[in-house]
Amino acid sequence: MTCNDNILIIPPESKERFCLYGSERLLESILLAGISDYLAPGYLVRRINPEHNTLLLCRGGKLFFRNRRMSGKLHPGETLFLPSGELQEYFCREPSTMSWFHFSAENGFHFSRTAFHRRSRSGDELHHLLELIIALENAGRAGRRYGANTGSIAVHLGELLKKYLSGELNADGDFFAPLRKYGKLDQVFERAAGEPDKNWTAEKLARSAGLSISRFFVLCNELYHDTPMGKLRAIRLEHGQRLLISTNLDLEAIAAATGYSSGGAFANAFRKHFKLSPRSFRKKMR
Repeated sequence: MTCNDNILIIPPESKERFCLYGSERLLESILLAGISDYLAPGYLVRRINPEHNTLLLCRGGKLFFRNRRMSGKLHPGETLFLPSGELQEYFCREPSTMSWFHFSAENGFHFSRTAFHRRSRSGDELHHLLELIIALENAGRAGRRYGANTGSIAVHLGELLKKYLSGELNADGDFFAPLRKYGKLDQVFERAAGEPDKNWTAEKLARSAGLSISRFFVLCNELYHDTPMGKLRAIRLEHGQRLLISTNLDLEAIAAATGYSSGGAFANAFRKHFKLSPRSFRKKMR
């Protein structure tokens, strides 16, 4: 397995409910939707140049994401739009819950090719509508009379999704505002991700971004909810995580490739970050 592979890792203890839509039930643009009631640590989705857009609504825990433009983590109440044609990667390191939608880029769903996240009450509305859709569809399959109402509610859900994405439900209207001020951070951390073994410091990262150290800390907190070195640590450990999955390298070699001084230092950091040892993670993922 290489870093260019599509990856789907769903730990067996995870619990998800899916809605499969036909064009008679919902807007044709929505391909699949669901609620992840429990995502176990180690859950990972990675898609290379997918043909569909993805909308994620974080309900609990923390959901980490990455594409070629930016990376960060979602907290409860925050949402994430991942456009088609670009890397879509999201995963969790702790028990988490989310609602999600996959939809085509056709029929009016044309939006910026950049990922965004923000807090919004409309995400709660979408989640509750999705809960209702699932309950009604289950009732319909069981032959109960409530299933007949699913079609009209599903259409309402689709229309609400369209309004949500177009920003009509957001009074401040900034959901799709370009995140230009974060562009330098994305570039410098993308460079760090390409050279995780380099002796990076917060000062070097800030200098590479052309920012003062104080401004660099502020923007990192706004975008990633983390410090510069915390973000760098996550990048290094995620690289180590991929090496554990895709190679047979020992811990000393992985430590050297991720900027740690020894296999023990890497193992301690990995255990603290992911709540399990590198050995246990490798065994679980294989």
